[in-house]
Amino acid sequence: MKIVFVGIHNKEDLMPLDILSKSGKIIHAIEKELGIRALKTNLYDMDRMPMGNEIDDEPVKWWYRNDIEPDSIIVLLGRMVQDNFHYSNAGYKYVKLPHPASSLFHGTKTKDEYVKNAVEKIKVVINL
Repeated sequence: MKIVFVGIHNKEDLMPLDILSKSGKIIHAIEKELGIRALKTNLYDMDRMPMGNEIDDEPVKWWYRNDIEPDSIIVLLGRMVQDNFHYSNAGYKYVKLPHPASSLFHGTKTKDEYVKNAVEKIKVVINL
């Protein structure tokens, strides 16, 4: 079983959900709490917000860019990712979380609260 985090888009010169980014630091804290190493991806393989047809076209390409095992747990980060992710019926399990950077930016959660909530949601799916 593999856990796969799906963010929105790349930051210039960084890997998806890189630990140097605000979101990457939070994802790293979640990995540490779970005692796992996850696959970190972005739905849009570009270093800007998608526009026009890219919003619908790029998510299809996500499946081809990533080697996703049938028993993977896919963690969708944020409303845009959740609304535009093209789901598969291959037995994958999904967890929907608010985007970490957005949640903290708007002051709705502290980093520790976000991590605790995310870990609890992922553990529920792992134990199904």
